[in-house]
Amino acid sequence: NLDSALFQFKVSPQAIKTHLPTDVQSAIGNLQDRLALFALLGLNCGMTNADIGALRQDAIESGYLTRKRVKTVNHDNVPVVRYKLWQETKQLLNQFRSSDPDLWLVSNAGTPLWSGRIEDGCVKEKDLIAKAWQKAKCPIKLKEFRSISATTLETHKEYGRYVSYFLGHSPRTLKDKHYAAPSQMVFDDALAWLADEFACTP
Repeated sequence: NLDSALFQFKVSPQAIKTHLPTDVQSAIGNLQDRLALFALLGLNCGMTNADIGALRQDAIESGYLTRKRVKTVNHDNVPVVRYKLWQETKQLLNQFRSSDPDLWLVSNAGTPLWSGRIEDGCVKEKDLIAKAWQKAKCPIKLKEFRSISATTLETHKEYGRYVSYFLGHSPRTLKDKHYAAPSQMVFDDALAWLADEFACTP
């Protein structure tokens, strides 16, 4: 009886929503600068709200943002990824850089933009980024910008193999785990190609 169809869960993966580059450009162009920065950090560096809120002062140097995903920061097999920043991303990062000794971006009150804790076995989040995004009523969800770049990279014959690396996912194949480190030079080229796709400046 346990093998009966009556006891099987029917869960299908949701289709990945896609957006035209022109729609992405239009959405970002209609945002205030601070929110445009959040969108660009998703497009340029694959960042989520938690990643943006945890961005450290020492993560940005010489035109690169170096990070490990907040969600998997304690996992040894997750890559530390070095993203070459687009000119628009660098400009807005410098514009909104905080005086906080640790965090690059903070709220107007000087508090973290995102924080999470475990309370009574449940994850409690304080997400000022999400609240600001909801008020803006942008037609594209903030979390989708990360997916948009990954989906766009996937369309490229050469750069498509860098999708997992861009997303900060752990390597899956034996080659990637033990033998072949991703090329920084080729990844820089991939990000420059992405910038051109979204009418940004590498």
